[in-house]
Amino acid sequence: MSVYPLVFRPIFKERIWGGDALRAVFGKNPPAGLAIGESWELADLPGDKSTIANGPDAGRTLAEVVRREGRAVTGRDDFPSPFPLLVKFLDCADVLSVQVHPDRETCARMGRGDFKTECWYVIRAETGAVIYKGLRPGVTRKGMEEAIAAGTVADLLNKVTVRAGECHYLPAGTPHAIGAGILIAE
Repeated sequence: MSVYPLVFRPIFKERIWGGDALRAVFGKNPPAGLAIGESWELADLPGDKSTIANGPDAGRTLAEVVRREGRAVTGRDDFPSPFPLLVKFLDCADVLSVQVHPDRETCARMGRGDFKTECWYVIRAETGAVIYKGLRPGVTRKGMEEAIAAGTVADLLNKVTVRAGECHYLPAGTPHAIGAGILIAE
């Protein structure tokens, strides 16, 4: 294989919180009439595999090319499968739900799952836009259970005002959410 810059077709994901920033900022063409909240730029998941859009490997998936030409693409003959990165844009026109992805220890204890660490680069943020990142000091299990029952979990999270150009690291196990008016590369 002659190595060349691979361009991938985006995988668009409809989300109730999606907006129009993917089209406005990047000139992408998501399906019309749908709230597209995510554009997966690089993925190698069971139901979602990035497809190459250019050059002699156009139409092949990232997984196929890495399997066939691992050293040329990754620099290694023994590169892990599936490809361990998911790169995407999130167009958050509305607030997302609170999430917590398990850490390595939780996955081991439960005997299943994959830990997931995230890193968010803020591309665009409306004035006063916020993310929610980690628990506020003093939050207890009982307090969390009560907040879940009352639907007020976001009140227990650190609220962080963001602006374009910032990067936020979210280790696996960190409760998090993204507020409205933010475009993020993850």
